[in-house]
Amino acid sequence: METEGETSAFCRRLAVRFPEIVPLLAEHIEEDGLDPPEIYSHIFFERQFGTWFNALLESGSESDLKTARSIADFLEETRVLTSDEGVLALLRVTFVEIFPWRPESQARAAGVLGPTLLQDYRDWLEIMSVPVTI
Repeated sequence: METEGETSAFCRRLAVRFPEIVPLLAEHIEEDGLDPPEIYSHIFFERQFGTWFNALLESGSESDLKTARSIADFLEETRVLTSDEGVLALLRVTFVEIFPWRPESQARAAGVLGPTLLQDYRDWLEIMSVPVTI
């Protein structure tokens, strides 16, 4: 059964692994304003992380693409190895939903996603009745 604690812990591990994400997570927690602070992992992925990750892809700089690939590799590994339903939902659904539908956006996403997450993205596009161009 999914619990917010498991997905929150995953978001914290992601930020530890990739320090560039720490300010995004801090912004998310600050916007929440709760005491004690909480991480709403799906909201974090949709908003702060999703916006930032797409900006990496859209910039086209080799440095940004390298960062995006490293993060996508970590997410792919987690997606393949985890049995936690909450983390699976975060990656199989929320993560792939951050990508725009346009063909050029699909191509950018396909350039960094591993095979499992790429198939999740294709599945989501098909569910949304969007032409899959990748």
